[in-house]
Amino acid sequence: ERESPCAFFITPVHFIDRCYGYAVLSYGDEIKSIDITYRNWTNHVSNALESMRIRNSIANLAVRDAMTGVYSRIGIEKNIQFVVDRMSNPKNKAFISVCDLDCLKKINDNFGHNCGDIAIKAIADAVLASTKNHEICARIGGDEFVLFVRDVESRKYVYEKAQNIVDIISAKENMSIPEDVTISIGVVFTDGTEKDYTELFAKADEALYESKHAGKSCYSEYGVKLDGRKASKTIPVITR
Repeated sequence: ERESPCAFFITPVHFIDRCYGYAVLSYGDEIKSIDITYRNWTNHVSNALESMRIRNSIANLAVRDAMTGVYSRIGIEKNIQFVVDRMSNPKNKAFISVCDLDCLKKINDNFGHNCGDIAIKAIADAVLASTKNHEICARIGGDEFVLFVRDVESRKYVYEKAQNIVDIISAKENMSIPEDVTISIGVVFTDGTEKDYTELFAKADEALYESKHAGKSCYSEYGVKLDGRKASKTIPVITR
């Protein structure tokens, strides 16, 4: 036995030329038409969705970098401080990595600021591509980026991640950036006993400049004292 036919009214839910979806209404097997109440309801829904979109866009601008789409300085500071404040188990470690594009001024001077912007976006894409769901990437100004990872599996995991970013930028596969563009990285670990993000960032930044002094295109860890030789797969000397 066949079911009785039903009529459906399918109405786009839109605000001017932005469509959010469709509203579907059925009266069963009754023959009716859409009345003004239904039209007003869909208009109210459309207006509410547009208001939410605008509010979310404004909120997103406060925590996202407009050029690269990653978090801004404000966005990552809030996220890192929130996580670090709630770290109670010393076995649960997190790390902050500061990544800096080498020779940006040279790129801007020789090729123009548009090329510099392309290089910055390429760095953002490379750092972002190396992250997992719970890892946070941000551009904190100019050509400097921060990567924050909580619940770190091991120091080896961090070293491999840092080296992977260095290698991606050095290889420049599918990247429209000059050949001499490289990246330097500084790393600092925390187990939650040190909760001040500003202090943690300063230490990672200090490690970054050790990488710069070691010849660039490498990574360094704050507080680790090795032999100081320049090589992208070793950690230069860091003393305080």
